[in-house]
Amino acid sequence: IPYIFEEKPQLIDQFAGFTYYPNTLSHGCFTNFGTPGLFGGYEYTPAEMNKRDTELIKDKHNEALKLLPVLFNNNDFDVTVCDPPYANYKLVPDLSIFDDYPNIKRYLLTGVVRDDNLIVNADKNSLSQNERNFFCYSIFKSLPLAFGEVFYNKGNYYSSKNVSSLSFDKLFFDEFSVLTKLSNLTNIIEEKRNCYLSITNGATHNPTKLQLPNYELKTVVNNSGYKTAADDHIKMNDNEQIIHYHANVASLMELGKWFDFMRENDVFDNTRIILVADHGFGLGQFDYMLMKNPEIDVEWCNPLLMVKDFNSKEFTTSNEFMTNADVPTLALQDIIEKPINPFTGKLISDADKNLHPQIITTSWSWNITTNIGTVFDTSDEHGHWYSVHDNIFEEGNWQLLK
Repeated sequence: IPYIFEEKPQLIDQFAGFTYYPNTLSHGCFTNFGTPGLFGGYEYTPAEMNKRDTELIKDKHNEALKLLPVLFNNNDFDVTVCDPPYANYKLVPDLSIFDDYPNIKRYLLTGVVRDDNLIVNADKNSLSQNERNFFCYSIFKSLPLAFGEVFYNKGNYYSSKNVSSLSFDKLFFDEFSVLTKLSNLTNIIEEKRNCYLSITNGATHNPTKLQLPNYELKTVVNNSGYKTAADDHIKMNDNEQIIHYHANVASLMELGKWFDFMRENDVFDNTRIILVADHGFGLGQFDYMLMKNPEIDVEWCNPLLMVKDFNSKEFTTSNEFMTNADVPTLALQDIIEKPINPFTGKLISDADKNLHPQIITTSWSWNITTNIGTVFDTSDEHGHWYSVHDNIFEEGNWQLLK
């Protein structure tokens, strides 16, 4: 985030009012582990869900997704939910989990909302490059196999344009289209009405290489001669490290445009906004996140968390220890007094965070078509459990659990 804001200083004004929490933990490294706590709070961390070992993970996951929408719906809010992740444990969210609540509006945006301008802009100036590549491909096919890989040059064929990609990433397009259309999807009304809106978007989950300096989607990307603000500070050596940075910059830029739209229509100050991820990704970009004892890349479980409260004006950074399971408490604070989980009858709060070290799993058993029992299967080679407290960047605060 600091490097992105340095590179795109307009974000400082667009994100004015937000508090950024870099010291944030996710209770898992993949969506199936990190999502329930994000939507449902501390009752839905992997360790807590495993205690309810007679109920299917799918049912507990659905409970977590429904918790905030049902609570706000019961308190006369106008509730809208978009693309709730893994709803009913389906890759394409099954919105029927809200059928018992007819007042809750629910939509699938990903793959439905399209920004055709992205396609038009992506295809510009690609024809001449393709013509050259077709010619080079014919030479490539006629060369002895031993020389093929060298001549192929990762699809560049030694072009002076240093072409980085020759494909249009549909997964990124489907997700990113929603972000570019947020202002078009937003309806401003004059009457006073309490609203709750949840949008899940995977643009940063399906990254692709973009055209610098404006991070545009192009069929052919030529970034020779360009540098990012992160290049000399964090590791930007391999494709995964580069494309994740690109997707994050582009996504934040689109959110900034949406916030400008909200300000222009006088609905920014009366809106509490929480930007949060369900997990991070182990890219090995930060030396201080590479723990040796225990051996873990903290980047796997360090999700984004930014919160803008009502009428807040300045962009600030807080090093307070947070987890993404704080989100329900943050959303409900000063709105619903002593909120009760409608499915378990327990008080929703963040008190659990400071009562004991947090327990997380680093399992890679992310597949919701196989990890579908009553407890999470973490028997894979990465399936360790750790306790962590206070500052996630201090190695001494991590302990491998037996």
